[in-house]
Amino acid sequence: MNKFLLPLLAVVALTSCNDSSSDEDNEPEEVGVTLATTKVNLQFNLPSGDHLLDTQYFTFDDSSTYNNAVVSSVCDSEGSRIDLTINFVHVEQNKWDVYFKLNDEFLNVDGGEIGGTGQNKATLEFDGDGDLIKQVPFIIQSTDIQNYGSTSNIEFDFYSDSTSNFDQSFTVNNLDANGC
Repeated sequence: MNKFLLPLLAVVALTSCNDSSSDEDNEPEEVGVTLATTKVNLQFNLPSGDHLLDTQYFTFDDSSTYNNAVVSSVCDSEGSRIDLTINFVHVEQNKWDVYFKLNDEFLNVDGGEIGGTGQNKATLEFDGDGDLIKQVPFIIQSTDIQNYGSTSNIEFDFYSDSTSNFDQSFTVNNLDANGC
């Protein structure tokens, strides 16, 4: 008989917790839904043996000005998929510059240095063993993106033991974006 009383007591206890003495407190809370991508987790192998290039000559339209590129989808504030292009330029033995573009718009990195396209870029630095030791700026985040009357930002996170600079082919280990 105790087996049947325990569930009944749980229901009574939950009902008491949810019961309010005032109807004013029972108004539903608004929950905001964000469709826009706000964070992209990235893990790549950037080939340490790739030839060095001058980042000042980088352009998205000329594949001879960058070493590797990848295109993925992210979401705008309306939930529509848009293309994110990421280009990598090998500028020193253990250093890569990274450029971003959404559809046809250059995406500036907040606090990044000016690169070849006139946009602010990010930089990834590796130790002699090919392990990622630093991304500049520390938090790679886009400057404000204006879409459909709203402003958003995207954070790009390369920090992982899976981002490397080994003498192997260019590999995408992870390219995961939130949103939609």
